[in-house]
Amino acid sequence: MALFDDASLVVTPNGYKAGTLYSIKPTSGAGDMTVVRATTATRVNSAGLIESMANNVPRLDYSNGTCPSLLVEPQRTNSVLYSEQFDNAAWSVQDATITANTTTAPNGTLTADTFTRTANTGFLYSTNPLSLNTGAYSISVYAKANTISSFRLDFVTASFGQGVTCVFNLSNGTAGTPVLYGSSTSFVANIENVGNGWYRCSLSGNVITGNYYSELAITTSGSIFIWGAQLEAGSYATSYIPTTSAAVTRNADVISKTGISALIGQTEGVLFVDFQLQTPVGNDYVIGQIYNSSTPANGIYFYLNLTSQLVAYVDNTATQASISSGVLTQGRYKAALVYKANDFAFYLNGSLIGVDVSGTVPTCNSITLIDYLNSGGYMENTQINQYILFPTRLTNAELSQLTTI
Repeated sequence: MALFDDASLVVTPNGYKAGTLYSIKPTSGAGDMTVVRATTATRVNSAGLIESMANNVPRLDYSNGTCPSLLVEPQRTNSVLYSEQFDNAAWSVQDATITANTTTAPNGTLTADTFTRTANTGFLYSTNPLSLNTGAYSISVYAKANTISSFRLDFVTASFGQGVTCVFNLSNGTAGTPVLYGSSTSFVANIENVGNGWYRCSLSGNVITGNYYSELAITTSGSIFIWGAQLEAGSYATSYIPTTSAAVTRNADVISKTGISALIGQTEGVLFVDFQLQTPVGNDYVIGQIYNSSTPANGIYFYLNLTSQLVAYVDNTATQASISSGVLTQGRYKAALVYKANDFAFYLNGSLIGVDVSGTVPTCNSITLIDYLNSGGYMENTQINQYILFPTRLTNAELSQLTTI
């Protein structure tokens, strides 16, 4: 209890209501976080099923087990139409059939379809291609083995002039090596076990300008179950966004609190974040920040850089400290950033990463779980387990204890 007693603010995935995530310390309400997301959004509930959450309701997500994490994501748009209705005219089949609503989907409803090859290579593809500009995109679909256990996910222009394909195995949960066409580069494949035999299969990477089809293919006789297709601009797949006749946008999760100078150590302290990194694709994504609302560039925060290193950073008009970890992979991390004049240190998973012995501390009065712009433009695909502020510097032994997994 000693470290908990020393903390000024403790936020966990716990009590909430629309617009509010309650802090467990202080209990006065002074540390309760404001939650803004003017759209619905999905999460995995305690039963392991995907469900929709109302506007401005924080998403306590159970993807990682029996204890929830706080799901914090940027704004994304699913451009695939009729994402659960593959028998709709928005989808075309070749040498294959679609039988609608044949088995239970990952959201617990009887809405998953059967995709069956009838000859040659069986194709299911978006009827109308999307005109995309050069940039990063992610395509994903939920799939489950039926009479066969492998299929191919394609994101390509006509005649495979540009794009990527990859084979996924639904019996052992593995993804093959993405095959690139044309000038497409740096695609990665990911397969996630979501329970009850279902996997979410995704491809993320960079394409050049063109008209792209979302496509599934089966090369052997048999069938698989499919549900929940998604295409979004971005370097990783985010939580599922259901669509029907039009593309749907999910707004960013903006979780923040202003006017709390009394809870932030003004001359010294520790910022601690316990988080689950889902897809470590770096792009200067912020993971937890203390800042000054009148001069928001002045702040203390963590961010994941372009090479997937976690950086502990302090800015006070100019850089005061910048300490980088090694390359992060998918998994859980506990990070602590110590700040005090001429005394900055970064601990990660029980180890001292580095120190900086020269610099000043900015005056801060606000916190956010994303970047101070609250735009969602600098957000990692992150699930927060704990967010804690200490108003004084902890000892090195306490920091090691605090960050040990």
